[in-house]
Amino acid sequence: MTRNKHLIPAAPSADPRYNYGRVPESNAAVLCAGSHTEHGECHTSDFFVVWAFTCIRYAYACIYSSQDGRWDLKASSPIPSELDSRPSILLRDILYWPLKSKFILAFEMATHRLYHIECPPDTHEVYRRNVHIMRSEAGGLGLAAVIKFNMHIWSWEIDDEGVTRWVLCKIIELDKFLPKEVPSFPCINDQLARRPPLRILCLVEDDYLVFIWTKVGVFTVQLNSMKFEKVFDADVCATLYPYTGFCIAGAAGCDRENLGAK
Repeated sequence: MTRNKHLIPAAPSADPRYNYGRVPESNAAVLCAGSHTEHGECHTSDFFVVWAFTCIRYAYACIYSSQDGRWDLKASSPIPSELDSRPSILLRDILYWPLKSKFILAFEMATHRLYHIECPPDTHEVYRRNVHIMRSEAGGLGLAAVIKFNMHIWSWEIDDEGVTRWVLCKIIELDKFLPKEVPSFPCINDQLARRPPLRILCLVEDDYLVFIWTKVGVFTVQLNSMKFEKVFDADVCATLYPYTGFCIAGAAGCDRENLGAK
């Protein structure tokens, strides 16, 4: 990290006095407002904070501009579920957040359109933290879901008639790559028995890398090469937030403690 800090005022929507006494379920994303293409210039550029929150079956999107120094409410829309705490993803100028059940929240940065997308029916009964949004191979919205020992990969596509739909791209049999000793929790009295045998902790969108929890440890699986690696033994069950460090030669604000990362 660069240790640069920017203090911004809290979004008015975060105040429970404006939300029927409730603190809304919320999530946010920080986006660079610069027109450059080099990541190293982002640290000194203006930025946006996109704050999405749900309250009483409605979703709202606010944007904070570091240049203007204020929050603006940009959109609202009826919503079938509340926001999840897992990370968002930016694809083709559209921000996507997972909702807590069966849906994805989408916010178009250019038009400020806010809407939701239903996940594939095959995922509706899947443990919600085993359904993750991702970047498809074509660069658009994708979805990964672990069902027992198989990972299903979908892509959100538009057909020749302009109709959008989910297309199942591949099914990866994870038990062919992960160790055979991964148990399936036969002890029903154990609290851990209620968890699925595999769980997605996070996806690294640029590398098509997925972190998968098992009872014998956490593994990474590269979805293109199908190479796997055990990264640690700890029984980690929380959502992970992947971080990639980078450094451009001669640039200020480099992440000098993570020069070995991409």
